Amino acid sequence: MTDATFDTITDTAALAESRRARLARAQRRRRVIRVLPWASVLVLLVGWQLVGRSINPIFLSTPTQVAQATADMVGTHELISNTWVTLWTFLVGLALGMLIGAPLGMMLGRSPVAASLLDVQVRLLYSLPVIALFPLFILWFGLGVPATVPFLASGFKIAIGRTIVTTIGIELLTSQEGLGGLMAFYGNQLQTARYFAPLAVAAALSLLMYWVGDRVERHFSAWRPQLP
Repeated sequence: MTDATFDTITDTAALAESRRARLARAQRRRRVIRVLPWASVLVLLVGWQLVGRSINPIFLSTPTQVAQATADMVGTHELISNTWVTLWTFLVGLALGMLIGAPLGMMLGRSPVAASLLDVQVRLLYSLPVIALFPLFILWFGLGVPATVPFLASGFKIAIGRTIVTTIGIELLTSQEGLGGLMAFYGNQLQTARYFAPLAVAAALSLLMYWVGDRVERHFSAWRPQLP
């Protein structure tokens, strides 16, 4: 074996080892990034528990008290039945929003004339807080109007987030059912732990809906043609 051949083999082995080291570092970094969100949640819960023990439970319950209240409300089916109410309202609102918003968005995207005519109106509607408009809906349609407002969103992930937030917000204002209704009831009763129980479920639902929306967006983004 000549010196040149030996040097080539050595350089190749060194490059391979360097590549393996970089891959290992990248894998460790990805693992750390995956763990960090859960670690931050754990730190938040521990801090909440420590601080909450020294505060009047009327003002702030601890995570353990919230967990106990959640278990009690699940045992009586109160939390489960009201979660289904919120989910049903959310799904109907999302379906109506996509039924109107998706064709409108396609029309605006394909027609420069339609986009020019409706651009200002769409931006104004999208920037308005939906809950602020709800008293008008009560005046026009009464309290029996479903808490389902069509959302002109630029994508499914945006629509799904706005719909779940608005559904629970409207339930807080007008309903005796659903997660928002539970929060309103127990908030008025100063039962803070039972207030936090549906709030925690609402937060979990929001995270789940965001995850679903993100998956849908990634799936269809893979079909999107690449620009030159």
